[in-house]
Amino acid sequence: MADIYSKAKRVQAWLAPASKYMTEAMKFMARLASKAESFGISDKVDQPRWLPDFPSVNICDDGAQNLIYDAIKAHVDYLVSRSWFNRVWIVQEVSLAAELIVSCGHSTMDWTAFARALETLRGALRQVPLGEERLRLEGLKPAWELVRQRDVFQLFDRYGDRNHHLMTNILGKQMRNRDCSDDRDRVYAMLANDEISISHNAGL
Repeated sequence: MADIYSKAKRVQAWLAPASKYMTEAMKFMARLASKAESFGISDKVDQPRWLPDFPSVNICDDGAQNLIYDAIKAHVDYLVSRSWFNRVWIVQEVSLAAELIVSCGHSTMDWTAFARALETLRGALRQVPLGEERLRLEGLKPAWELVRQRDVFQLFDRYGDRNHHLMTNILGKQMRNRDCSDDRDRVYAMLANDEISISHNAGL
């Protein structure tokens, strides 16, 4: 699967079938992505970089609260709670794809735009007090972890870092909290991703 994902011209991530909720959520994410720079999100999204748990955004606390409220109103909480974001095998799909497309029914976004919206929301969420809104958007955490994982892989690719143990540790952290129907799949996924890190570090 690692070979398939890395050699494919384009990988399409299917999050959910078409529905009113999914259409509204995807439209919101597209609008937010187009305005990301106004929140201080750089154009280096989906680029080689090392990312924090919470990105920084230029927004006041009231603005952050309103943005999160609007996201929930547009059913983004339902979108980011899709099981796709938590599956163990998704890590290599997201990390290795040359071009990644996110789809819900007929609604489609390229990963870079989707990641820009996720980065904006993840940063804004930090400024929202603990409560129902934060609980409803818990799905942002595993979604943001995928953004971080992809960017770190691109960082290693760009600079040819050969620290195999570091990559294995990063992958292991991702594997630990992800879902699978059989716990043996967690082992197989880790072994597959261990081969990925070796290939990356060997320049294959």
